[in-house]
Amino acid sequence: MKGYSSDAAIQSRYLLKGLGMLGCEAINLAIKDFSSGGEYLQKVQKELDVPLISANINFTESQKPFTRPFMLKKLTARQRSGLPFSKLTVGIFGLCDEKENLLNRNLPEAQLISTDPVAAARATVSDLKKDAELIILLFNGRYKTCEAILQAVPGIDVVVVGGEYYKVMPNSESKPIMVSTPSLGKYFGRLNLTLNAKKEIVNHEITRVTLDEKIPDDPQMVKLVADFEKEQRNAGTASSPQH
Repeated sequence: MKGYSSDAAIQSRYLLKGLGMLGCEAINLAIKDFSSGGEYLQKVQKELDVPLISANINFTESQKPFTRPFMLKKLTARQRSGLPFSKLTVGIFGLCDEKENLLNRNLPEAQLISTDPVAAARATVSDLKKDAELIILLFNGRYKTCEAILQAVPGIDVVVVGGEYYKVMPNSESKPIMVSTPSLGKYFGRLNLTLNAKKEIVNHEITRVTLDEKIPDDPQMVKLVADFEKEQRNAGTASSPQH
């Protein structure tokens, strides 16, 4: 696309494809995700059928949402699981920092804006409470912005933090529960929640798995990386000047 590098577009597509292969239930959008443009991102979303969400990214002129603000996941307990309930509805919504223009002003496509995340959180949590029994926020941005959201908007049970993820203290007893996976994806984070019969969180455990050579390679992911590197090389060759 005019105005964006082909490398960024290739990276965006393969990253989303990989997240889809991992079975991600919701993928929160943030400011840097629009390096290849909004139209391109929508094209890839449709092509790969990935679950993108954002409660505060809108089209500037129409103020219509760029994508769905949240997801509702209805979970059913396995037989003989020992849980005090059989079903649980989880609401997942996404937010990022506020920014006036997400795209280059000179590009011939509709401009996007990320609005006040506190106001967006307040409205979205109000909607989610109609159906969700557990609410999870996926946040990407400054830690102080995340703190402002949590201070202003009650009802959020868990926050997964990106951006300034390194400011999240592991195993903190703060409420809501805050988790992150630091060190540029070198760890896999797992959060175990214990709920009572009223579906309230009464305990939680955070563990991190080091993604090192002890973890066997996944054949599908190995192929994905190889395909990505091949396409990157081909794109570089095609864009090189001919002598």
